[in-house]
Amino acid sequence: MFAISNLVAIGCIQGGAVSSYLFFKSKAARWLGSFLMLISVNMCVAFYLNGGLFTPEMTWVALWNSANTYWLLGPILLVFVLTITQPYKKFRVRDLLHLLPFGINLLLALTFWFSKHSLSHIDYLNSLVQWRDMPLIERFSLSFLLPAIHFTLYLLVTSWLALKYWKENEVKQVAAQLSWICLALTISYLMMSTMLGVLVVALILDIPSSPSLFAIANLTTVLCLFSVSLLLARFGAPEAGNRQVSIPAGKSANKACTQIKGIATAQEQAQLDRLEL
Repeated sequence: MFAISNLVAIGCIQGGAVSSYLFFKSKAARWLGSFLMLISVNMCVAFYLNGGLFTPEMTWVALWNSANTYWLLGPILLVFVLTITQPYKKFRVRDLLHLLPFGINLLLALTFWFSKHSLSHIDYLNSLVQWRDMPLIERFSLSFLLPAIHFTLYLLVTSWLALKYWKENEVKQVAAQLSWICLALTISYLMMSTMLGVLVVALILDIPSSPSLFAIANLTTVLCLFSVSLLLARFGAPEAGNRQVSIPAGKSANKACTQIKGIATAQEQAQLDRLEL
């Protein structure tokens, strides 16, 4: 019998397939593929835990859950948006500070896993086995709330960058780029708001924890993952916001410069204006 939770499993497969395709495309596409792959794997891990399918032998699920890769969602989304809106931006060593929260959490997780405290490992694995029956109120722990707040801050920053990009360019010229950015932001906002909304409503109405409850919370994310295929069919893989356009010599140079304006960044626009003078 088909259950609503099976849609989550199908969504994980769809996300993995689309992400694998994007990895072989442009730089912007690879970052988007990494973002979608991370969401898909996290959904897959949550599917095993919330569905009561986890067994102590699934070491990769336990290790992935303890690493808490939700800390990576914000930085990857930011790099994806910057790759499109500011394709010539050079990333510096100090930009690695964005990975500091995840790095600290990963270091703690690896230290735990490679330590000799076998009893702690057993307790942790037993808690994952009983994850399905965990009360909803216990899910609002720091390991859940801190990455959620962290990701929300990045969402606000990337939304501002997208709005700025939209204002500085003609929509017709950057329709594909804006569509991909809007899709990534839509997935992010729906994923956060739906999950929090379902959990809060379930707490208010005293609805017990169940696989179907979390499947409903992931439905919007699953639908967005399937919509990626529609954008691929419409615009192709995401590209950087600036395209290379050859400028012919002679009188047509000014006309070519005018065409470039629609897809240039603000800095390049100023340079072109000076050339036309």
